[in-house]
Amino acid sequence: MPSPLKSFFYIFVLITLFGLLVGTLNLLSPDLVHIPFGVDENGNPQSAEGLDGILTGLFSGGALGIFFGLVAAFFAWIFKAGVNKANDT
Repeated sequence: MPSPLKSFFYIFVLITLFGLLVGTLNLLSPDLVHIPFGVDENGNPQSAEGLDGILTGLFSGGALGIFFGLVAAFFAWIFKAGVNKANDT
């Protein structure tokens, strides 16, 4: 597997698993972890609980994993390209 793809995969999986862990902790103990999930009619913040908590943690972790994975893959691609150019001369 090429280095940029490998770095994207590792970062994406790591952050997504962290989101799944947060969602699972919210399912097991809602007082331990607060996952913001909008506001009620009085303007008070609501917490996602149950399946909403797991899905919110998983999707937010996946979105952050995609973002930071792409950044890591970009840097790996740039530095690999720089190393290849230095070796060619």
